[in-house]
Amino acid sequence: MTVIALPPSIRAAAATRASRNLPLGLLPPRFMTAGSPFSARNSRAACRKVRNSEPENDLSGYGSGINGPGESKSLLRSLAVLAQRIVRRWIVVAFAVTVAVIAGIFSYVAASSSDSGPRAVTADEASRLAIARFRNYQKQGRAVTISVPGAAGELVITGSADYRAKSGYGVLKGKGRNDSGNGLIRWNATRVELRPLPVVPDLPPANPPADGWVGRPLNPEAGTLDRALAILLGLGSDRPDNAQLLPQNGAERVAADQVNGHAVDVFTGPDSRERPGSAESVRYWLDGDGVMYRVRTSVPGEKNPVVIDFDTHEFIAVPSGR
Repeated sequence: MTVIALPPSIRAAAATRASRNLPLGLLPPRFMTAGSPFSARNSRAACRKVRNSEPENDLSGYGSGINGPGESKSLLRSLAVLAQRIVRRWIVVAFAVTVAVIAGIFSYVAASSSDSGPRAVTADEASRLAIARFRNYQKQGRAVTISVPGAAGELVITGSADYRAKSGYGVLKGKGRNDSGNGLIRWNATRVELRPLPVVPDLPPANPPADGWVGRPLNPEAGTLDRALAILLGLGSDRPDNAQLLPQNGAERVAADQVNGHAVDVFTGPDSRERPGSAESVRYWLDGDGVMYRVRTSVPGEKNPVVIDFDTHEFIAVPSGR
């Protein structure tokens, strides 16, 4: 059989029909031999070549490895979900930062306002103030330093207080006066005794001398020293005070402070039963558990207050009285 060679124009038209999936029967059978460019196998290959030659930036789903509009929509949905997640995360971060900033502002304002001046005690602060004297009783003994003002000069007592025995013991030294009265001192709720010493130690001896003591009744109304000794013994109680009555009796929180490395709050009051309106004349330095670290109180006839500091040195047991 003689094979007739077709002109190039006819061959191009036939390839176009094959690329458009036209039925193979539109071409004469003699042109569909295995080696012919118009065979079924070569026609399908040409069709695939045409499809794969579409532009890569076609967003309708052809090119870029996306097979049809369905996969394009799926990609757009995935991008939308990812964008929503990113937005939500940024919203959460922004909210957290905003809350932190607001909390910091409120904390700063609260801290500033808390030390802006005296205010009524809260329920927690009233409880701490009410339990302070009982804390001393629980400890039984506290090391103390008492500064007593006087016209002739200041007296300083360094020693200990026993809040269960209601007694005290220490070294008495004068400042700005002669040292004739320096020596040891011991007292209880009704009596005070002095023992002069030629050389006064910084701390009282554990075993005081058995003789040489000079005593008299303790009278808080007779002078500043006796009043200070009575005040110290009054800072212990075998039961807490009534916390509900403290705000009614003038107790206030004044400020925050530090005493010998202890963080404390400063409180005034309450009023004394004997002296109504005296709350402002007494201040207490208490830590968060109600432990007392300083007391300052005004006394009649003196410009400077009596100051009592606790735990200023090692505790020395108070000897039992005679």
